[in-house]
Amino acid sequence: MSDLDELADNPKAAEFAIKWRKAQMHPWYFLPFVKTFDPHDPAISAKPFPLKLYCRIICEVFMRTRLLLVPKTRQMMVSWIFAAIYLWHTMRNNNQYSFVISKKEEDADENLKRAKFIYSQMVIDGLPIPKAMRNAVDGTWGVSCALTFPEIRSEIHAEPQSSNAVRSRTASYIFMDEAAFQDLLEDLFMAAKPTLSGGSPLTMVSTPNGHETFCRFVHDWEPYSEKCIHSPLIDSRSITSKLGKIDPGSPEELELINMPQSQFEKIPLDHLCAAVDGIDLWQNGGNKFNVLRVHYSADPDKNPKTETGRKWLELEEEGVPPDIWAREYEISFDTFSGRSVISNWRHSHFVGPTHYDPDAMLHIGVDFGSEVGCAIFMQKIFVDGTPQILIIDEVRLEDSNTIELAQRISAKLTSLYKESYDYGNYICNCDPAGNQRRETTSDKSLNTSIKIMETYGLKTTSRMINVKESTELVKMQFTIFHGVPGVLINPRCKHVIAAVSGGWHFPQKDSKGMPEKDGIYDHTGDCIRHGFANMLDVKEMATGKKRPRGYRPRVVKDRLTGRRRFVTNIHGRR
Repeated sequence: MSDLDELADNPKAAEFAIKWRKAQMHPWYFLPFVKTFDPHDPAISAKPFPLKLYCRIICEVFMRTRLLLVPKTRQMMVSWIFAAIYLWHTMRNNNQYSFVISKKEEDADENLKRAKFIYSQMVIDGLPIPKAMRNAVDGTWGVSCALTFPEIRSEIHAEPQSSNAVRSRTASYIFMDEAAFQDLLEDLFMAAKPTLSGGSPLTMVSTPNGHETFCRFVHDWEPYSEKCIHSPLIDSRSITSKLGKIDPGSPEELELINMPQSQFEKIPLDHLCAAVDGIDLWQNGGNKFNVLRVHYSADPDKNPKTETGRKWLELEEEGVPPDIWAREYEISFDTFSGRSVISNWRHSHFVGPTHYDPDAMLHIGVDFGSEVGCAIFMQKIFVDGTPQILIIDEVRLEDSNTIELAQRISAKLTSLYKESYDYGNYICNCDPAGNQRRETTSDKSLNTSIKIMETYGLKTTSRMINVKESTELVKMQFTIFHGVPGVLINPRCKHVIAAVSGGWHFPQKDSKGMPEKDGIYDHTGDCIRHGFANMLDVKEMATGKKRPRGYRPRVVKDRLTGRRRFVTNIHGRR
């Protein structure tokens, strides 16, 4: 940075020099020089950065860690804090090459514009900083998607998600914004590992987006393991902080905000975070990421304990659906940005005890995957003349093959559902893709997945089913007909419940009625589709109108499967 001796003639030069030198040592002392813009307040062109305790904690955690994940609530200034941090990190040292990465280039450039705005305001204020390259075309600081400092040969680049950008250069710092929405996050991280092993910091910031790569990083879930769905959140508040409990707006909070850095840095991070509402910090034992969870209650102006926070909460909750509130504000990874397939899900309506009927046909929806195998056991009954699907059991194997899946299905049939197995009163409704030859089965055979199932004595069928129409059929069945739920799920079917309660979803931009292929819930959803489409036809599908008692059964052609079948009377008579 520029030398401050030139300010000696200024009466306030000594005081300013001390503050500016502190700003070079720690980002917390850099924030007083930062100005932001607020789209909600157009009357003020540039606002001083709000200096709150949670902001200081974020800066301190950054300084003491290298691999950092920040799941956060919206409107917490976290993106602005890290825009200031990577600007501070880059322009204070020579030969720095920092990356700002988002899903799309325009999103990354939008984040970089925060840093450009901060820098432009510092230039306007006449601070002694390295000069950036000015773009004469649009009058903004730096060229598009870049901010360069020729005097010290340092640069900040905005890039879309791609491993190529990180591979081609050695990064001094990598910042990933909205990491949960980046499809190639795992590939990007693997490409960046050689750079990170050299000591460069990496920060990922995001609101949740379901159980994807960022979620797995946060919760330290091993890929394709059983705990991928049901691993509990690590409770970092289990420790007793030596600072006690710090209430928002209290003198203790003000004391920590103004505490000299030499004293503040001696406070253990776990004790500091445990003492403040809305802040959780832990280090994963597997991937070694440090996780800083920033909830809206960390801000005194949003904390429900304060009058201002209660008013803010009441205003923000107006008109916000519960699933969106849980995701965007409560940092819940059990909801998704896309639209849920089962939009009218209610746990109290569709989950309850089910009873296996040995006399009813047992349908097993089966879906094959390269890493995940899934099977769902279902039966159809009639309640007061209304068809109801009972989901009574499930099998889900991760990091497995078709042989293991067939063994598990066979084991359940021969033990729990022996009557259906002995009398052949069951059928495995398999994914039609299982008819394709597999080149790499565990026994090096060329058997198809379905032939492997049949090798274990399982009865199978595999018919082509339209994805959009079968998904719509499932949605129609998940409703209440004359007080009877169209679907009843046994509480032990945890993966099914997780899927239909929000995990099985359409992408943000609905792809013509095709659910998202996320590798986690789409397999469960496909099992449901295969089972429902083979159990229900157009005439049996509940429409909300009761059939007249004189309704005559007849043979119809199912529009989904193409099969001709004898329709059972809606009242149970043939």
